[in-house]
Amino acid sequence: MRAGRFMGRGSRQAMRTIPHTAMPNARKGAHPSLPLVCGCPRSEAATSLVGAWTLDYPSFDLSWSQAAYMIFGCDPALTAPSFPAMLAPLVPEEQARLQGYIQAAIAGQGGFEVTLTMCRPDGQLRRILLRAERENQPGAGTIRLCGVIIDISDAGQSLSDLAKAYELLLARNRTLERFALKDSLTSLSNRRHFDEILHIESRRAQRSGLKLSLIMIDIDAFKSFNDTYGHRAGDVALRAVCDVIAGHLRRAGDLAARYGGEEIAVLLPSTDLSSASRLAEAMRLSVHAQNVMHARSQYGRITISAGVAEISRDKAIDHAGELVEAADQALYAAKHAGRNNVFPMSIYRPADMTGPSNLCALTDLPSRRGKSD
Repeated sequence: MRAGRFMGRGSRQAMRTIPHTAMPNARKGAHPSLPLVCGCPRSEAATSLVGAWTLDYPSFDLSWSQAAYMIFGCDPALTAPSFPAMLAPLVPEEQARLQGYIQAAIAGQGGFEVTLTMCRPDGQLRRILLRAERENQPGAGTIRLCGVIIDISDAGQSLSDLAKAYELLLARNRTLERFALKDSLTSLSNRRHFDEILHIESRRAQRSGLKLSLIMIDIDAFKSFNDTYGHRAGDVALRAVCDVIAGHLRRAGDLAARYGGEEIAVLLPSTDLSSASRLAEAMRLSVHAQNVMHARSQYGRITISAGVAEISRDKAIDHAGELVEAADQALYAAKHAGRNNVFPMSIYRPADMTGPSNLCALTDLPSRRGKSD
């Protein structure tokens, strides 16, 4: 977790993010699924401080925000975030309670909320409200508890107000997460999200033995379109093509992403080459039917070319990179064949094969060239 990106105290200020440099003792190298922010109003001094924290299992690595230091009454220069440091201020019976809640959350019983009593180093007894939610980290084998800690000892605001602020926190987090995964121009998934899901689906396909297909799509002669009509018109055309592609995806697991520039990647779990090729052809026809004028195209309109690849093998080794390479080669073949094409390619590796994969263009599928209307 980049603990410095959690918001600590709130006043009547707008939402903001604390820079990482403001939290020198935050654990480096951990990354939350999204940055947490909090806009809880503040009453008196530290009475409504809201700190943020995460705990990773099985490592039990813990990170917390600057406000958590203030709540615990400890010096950031002397105390590093750790699970023992979190337990230490609690009275003994409260330590056992918190450990029980954390163990239950890790075991899959969901988040929790608990009110605890702690004794700060300055001798003050304080009441704190601790809340947490469980998050699975895809592909990392890690369970993360992510939550807030609130000093409610003398708070002028009610627990109901704090609960509402916490719900607002979660809602804002979900919004930030959605933005973090999307390409701002096309509203498709971005490249980072695509790479993450590709590796997850690749490993799943290896375990299950199911097919995994990828369509790589490129808008034909798009640079010429931008040169002729301007980049603003190019953005409009790109969004229109992406809307068409996204409109053809029906299943929850299918993913369309802006791979780079005018190139779009469509990941299709549990889909064989023939089905993926038919889907790519349907996308090509839909874009062709939009009839967006492109005077410098050989077809007089915006068209797309698509390379389709499927990979299947019996041996569980990572093949995500090979799938992308094969789809790229298929896309190149579609371009070389005159654009406005769909070209399929299959990759197969027998269980005892350790060398390079075989790349096979299927010849039993008819040509997808669409030079006519």
